[in-house]
Amino acid sequence: MHKTNLKYPIIFVYKNPLNKIKLTKITTLIVCILHLTLVKSSNYADSLQQIVKSNIPVNDKIDAYHELFNYYIYSDPEKAKKYNQTLYNLNKDKSCPTCEIYADLENGDYYSMMMDSKKAIYYFDQSATKSLKIKNYEMYEVAKIEKINTLIQLAEKDNALQDLDELILNKKATKNEVNIEYIYALYGDFYNSKNYKHSAQHYYLKSLEIMEKIKSDDYKLKIKLNLGLATLYSSQRNYKKAKEFINKALVLADLDENQSTKMIVFNLGGVVESLAEHPKEAIKYLEKSYSFFKTNEVINYQLEAAHFLGKCYLETNDLEKAIFYSNMVANDSNSHPSSRYMSLAYAAHAQLKQGKLALARENLDKALNMTKMVPTPNKYVGQVYKVEIAFLTETKQFEAALQKKAALDTLNEQLKKKTDIDLLNDLEAKYESKKKEEQIKSLTAQSAIDKKIKYIYLALLALLIILALSTLYVYSNKIKTAKKLKELNEMKSKFFTNVAHEFRTPLTLISSPLQSLMAETKDSDQLTKLSLIDKSSNRMIDLVDQLLELSKLESGKLKLFPKEGNISTFLKALLEPFKFQAEVNNLTFNSNVQVIQKSYSYDHDVIEKIVGNLLSNAIKYTPLNETIVFTSSIDNDKLHLTISNSGTKIKKEELPKIFERFYQTNESNHGVGIGLALVKELVQLCQGKIDVYIEQDSLIFNVLLPLEITNNAQHAVEDAPQIDTFITDLEETKNTELPVLLIIDDNTDVRTLLKSILGAHYQIIEAENGKKGWELAQKEIPNCVICDVRMPEMDGFELTKLIKNNELTSFIPVILLTASTSDDAHLEGLKSTADVFLTKPFKNDILIATINQLILERKKLQQRYSQELVLRPLDIKINSLDEKFIAKLQQILEKEMANPDFSSTDFALEIGMSRMQLHRKLKSLLGVSSTEFLRNERLKAASNIIKNGTENISDVAYAVGFNNISYFSKCFKEMFGCSPTEYSEKS
Repeated sequence: MHKTNLKYPIIFVYKNPLNKIKLTKITTLIVCILHLTLVKSSNYADSLQQIVKSNIPVNDKIDAYHELFNYYIYSDPEKAKKYNQTLYNLNKDKSCPTCEIYADLENGDYYSMMMDSKKAIYYFDQSATKSLKIKNYEMYEVAKIEKINTLIQLAEKDNALQDLDELILNKKATKNEVNIEYIYALYGDFYNSKNYKHSAQHYYLKSLEIMEKIKSDDYKLKIKLNLGLATLYSSQRNYKKAKEFINKALVLADLDENQSTKMIVFNLGGVVESLAEHPKEAIKYLEKSYSFFKTNEVINYQLEAAHFLGKCYLETNDLEKAIFYSNMVANDSNSHPSSRYMSLAYAAHAQLKQGKLALARENLDKALNMTKMVPTPNKYVGQVYKVEIAFLTETKQFEAALQKKAALDTLNEQLKKKTDIDLLNDLEAKYESKKKEEQIKSLTAQSAIDKKIKYIYLALLALLIILALSTLYVYSNKIKTAKKLKELNEMKSKFFTNVAHEFRTPLTLISSPLQSLMAETKDSDQLTKLSLIDKSSNRMIDLVDQLLELSKLESGKLKLFPKEGNISTFLKALLEPFKFQAEVNNLTFNSNVQVIQKSYSYDHDVIEKIVGNLLSNAIKYTPLNETIVFTSSIDNDKLHLTISNSGTKIKKEELPKIFERFYQTNESNHGVGIGLALVKELVQLCQGKIDVYIEQDSLIFNVLLPLEITNNAQHAVEDAPQIDTFITDLEETKNTELPVLLIIDDNTDVRTLLKSILGAHYQIIEAENGKKGWELAQKEIPNCVICDVRMPEMDGFELTKLIKNNELTSFIPVILLTASTSDDAHLEGLKSTADVFLTKPFKNDILIATINQLILERKKLQQRYSQELVLRPLDIKINSLDEKFIAKLQQILEKEMANPDFSSTDFALEIGMSRMQLHRKLKSLLGVSSTEFLRNERLKAASNIIKNGTENISDVAYAVGFNNISYFSKCFKEMFGCSPTEYSEKS
């Protein structure tokens, strides 16, 4: 195993940022053939060696040699160097200059790893120079980046800045953004090495931002950046932020097959937790990383973990371990000097707590002697002084303790001055960095001006050509003219789309702070004005959406997506929110939807938009106390819709213009005339027909839409979309009991619609009001409740509060449905602790996905229970009532554990429920019946007793309530996969 003391041996060195090692097509093919047929090598390296021995062209071998170099560089560096030397030999006859460029680059990598900075920089410079000669700019950039990294990590840091500035200026001037994230990361490393924390943070975050923007998959660089940011925030004592970046790095480390990466993250995570004064959390990380790096002989990380383990065990009063780890670091010559004298101080402090004053004094003197060699004051020397003060105080040398306290105060004052100087330097660095970015922008702007002048000349030339062509073809045929008109129409449509998209951002920026102002103000006059602004911004968003729809129609991008379903049930559900809105506006709303048993194929979204716009228009322009009538029927497989509103003020001569875009009958109208134009376009898309006329004082719209009859004539509702595989898997299990849904709604049509959508995948029970729904919820304990808000006897808000505040039902997820779109209704739904709040008309796929997700979360809880040996409610994400319920279960179990006569019926009586209620609650909450739960908990308790090794198997069985030893062994083996005796031997 190769030992290394590299500071960053695995992930902190920039390796191949341009993915310079890429197998050619022919090489890749050969690798596959060798693996599958000819050679049957046991690993990738064997296959690569076969390639380099083959008779393929030299240029095709380069990739294989470099793959071998990278394969052996950490495990066997000298072997890697031999493959690199072969690359030089391939260019002896000057036939392969690229071979030599790659060889120089890899030589630089080798000496960088050996910490020989002069040789590493020499070879990187050679690679860069040779790359420019053959105009290989990608390899030139790679060589420069790796040289800069070596300068920062191993050599003179200031020399790196010149190369960095050269790279970034060149990239900005040429607008070449490829791999710029690596350059910004190196800027971060440079400023970090200079202790300019704010500047380093700025460039690390900038690099991450670019990687997110380009969707980079270089997770090694992302890990490095996140750890760099964690270190910086930790140095600023912002440990919460530091841990955020540690967690991000851990997620990325899981993508790396190399376990070393994850252990490095663990190491830093332990350091951060230790500095945050969370020693117990730090130990969890550090023990894992210490064990790994000790096994793999990576000395520097092993010693770092040991150093902080000594500190943490001292803080948790595990004095023997504190002394063990501290002495390990203090006695190892590879340790950093500051780590050695601090570890000596930790050992002395632990021995002082043990009363071993002589040993404590000896270690303390060693630490103090080492601090005298520190050239500049630092905080670690202060740590040693604190231990000496504690020793002097313990041994009643108070005068000497006071003198040392004065020395510590002087040291702290010096450190404060040094920090102030560092901050001043950091500000200066930020100022220089800003000047540099302004310079880059200036160069970019000049380049842009030059290009604009070029484009102006090209535009003038193009204009002359267009004038000449238009004169030549002025009398061309009608086909060409029509083609030009079509192009202009597409440009107009594209213009509308772009403008509409641009409107959405400022409208959002208006709406969001406006909501905050409305929530904060108490002045009714101001609130009225703000409400008017809010309504206007919402109207503009609706207008933007309609413009986008029209643009799609005109460009031909909007297509029909028909789905099978029952049109009458769909229309009834669609009318619900409009009935509610009409009631709010003091209007009478009458509807007559013909009930049809046939199933038709139609585009649900298009019909919803047609009906929605016509009804919205009717509600908007109908005077108070007037009537709106909606009727639908099907004749000869064609859908007839009629929408009329009384009290209209539109004149008959205005009707021909009513479908024109932006047409208004008078200036006092609220709309802008897009909705009806969209309706007409959608009807034409469906190959239908729309007419409008006035009869007496009513404005009437007639819509005729063709429908396509399906083969399944008795299919009453639209097919539910394909649902989450969780339900499919559930149905395929041996336990064929489907989840139970309780549907509560006073509207029979809505209940029928929900049953037809969900009935194939769930057991459905239903209630027509909140009171009956509450009774059913207590009796049946469903897996999920879907409930309307407005109902007689008890509304949805009140029912939700009852469900969530009752121990029997508190865990059941609740989905509230409402026809109201107001923010107040949504707020009330959230206050009632409902899990989800959906507005009618709801999308079937969204409803099904929501139910699946809620049940899936409960499934995760059940899986968690099955994996836990001890029932711990605080580790499981549930509400407080369920925590109390689980705690109550645990208390009863502990009391009755040894009672063999204690059954699930007794359990139900003790908990205060019926046997069936307890069964349903445990089944939904933890995924087991009451009998299974009782047996499982007894077996888990038995496993813990066996682990302690204090009982024989028969005594264990009796202790957990089993009278029959053979039955106990059978149950134990079913649960743990081995007999109690085998389990004891393993433990």
